[in-house]
Parts: sequence; C-alpha cells; structure tokens
Amino acid sequence: ILTSGELLKQGIEKQNDGVFTGLGKSCYLIGGERSRSFLNGISVDVVDKIEDATFLFISGWDDLTADIATYEDVLREAVRKRIKVLCVNPDGRAMQTINFSTGPAMIAKRLQELGGVVQMIGKPYKPIYHHAIKILHNNDIYPGQTVMIGDSMGHDIIGGTLVNMDTCLIKNGVHSPVFKVADSPASVNKILNTLISQYNSIRPTYLVDRLKWGKALPDRKHRKRV
Repeated sequence: ILTSGELLKQGIEKQNDGVFTGLGKSCYLIGGERSRSFLNGISVDVVDKIEDATFLFISGWDDLTADIATYEDVLREAVRKRIKVLCVNPDGRAMQTINFSTGPAMIAKRLQELGGVVQMIGKPYKPIYHHAIKILHNNDIYPGQTVMIGDSMGHDIIGGTLVNMDTCLIKNGVHSPVFKVADSPASVNKILNTLISQYNSIRPTYLVDRLKWGKALPDRKHRKRV
C-alpha cells in the first residue's frame, strides 16, 4: 500500500528526489494538530512564523471554522519569500464522515492566484503515480497490467489515464448524488457521459456500483500464449 502521506514523509526526510530536493528543515504547517503529529519522527522543525520557514506544508484546514481569508497573510509571505510549497491530498473537497468539506487544494489555489508555485502530492498529480509505478516495476508489473480504481473522475480516473492505466469508476463515492437518480442503464450512461464532458472527455474503462474484495481472477488480458 502506498499513500501520499508515505511518499511525503519519505520525501521530506530524504530530500533527494524531484519536488522534495532542497526543502530545508524548517516547516510552516497549515493543517492542524493531526498534521503536526504526522510530522513527528521526521527531522524537520515546525515553526510558528512563516518568516522562519524554508518550506510551507498544506494538508488541510487548521479547523473546520476557518476560511481562506484566515491564511491570506501567510500565503502572501510564502510567495514573497519564494519558498517551496507542498500540498498533500489536493482534493478540491474532502469527505468528513458523510458530509463534504473544503479540501486543501482550495488553499493551494489561493496561493497560486497570488503568484506562488505549489507542488501537489497526491492524485491526479504525477509524483504519487511515478512513485507507485516505480514500485510496480520493481515487481515486474507495468501500467498496462494495472487498473486504477477510485470514486473520483477528477482525481482517480484522470490520474490513472494520464499514466496509461485502465481505470474503474465506483459510483457510490464522490459522484453518488448524480448516480442515485439513475434508474436504468440508459440513464446511467447519460450521467456518465455528462461527467466525461466535464472532465476533459476522459472516460473510465470500467464502471461499478461499489468496491468489494473477492477472489483473484486470471489475467486474461495479458496471459501468455502456449
């Protein structure tokens, strides 16, 4: 199992690959106590002032009552200093129990509007996929033998498509409100085509109601001929 958090932890610790090179050891955190505990055990210092930071780490909101204006001064100073900025799990919205809340990408977007550059760590951006593909390659597994399964067109399906993987969209996740009204195969297809038109005409290879673990099936697509 590879998570964006794991990739982030390795990258901040080693600082020898790609977007993590030269971050420095002083981190200003936007993300609350949960994210602060995530950084425990990594050889970086969490600083209280953006002026003292060598990089900014955005992982979410400090609390659910905050709004984007809360971070305006911090974001402007980060842009002025031209420090590196990392945003983990850059979903535009995130699920909190059964409800949706605004995700860390909204903060990252504001920083970009101010002229800053943000390195996104998570789907659909390349660093997480490239790291996963590297692990698969080490086990003689390649993108053409892999399926990207997820519930988000904007993150799972686009991300998988961009690295040439088959993709499978699950209906009972982020897009469940639109699929709930479908009462026939024709209406499901109509809803899917609407989603496709909203997401750069990228179409999932497969569509399923939900994810359920079962027995492994033979790989008929890549089986060797006798």
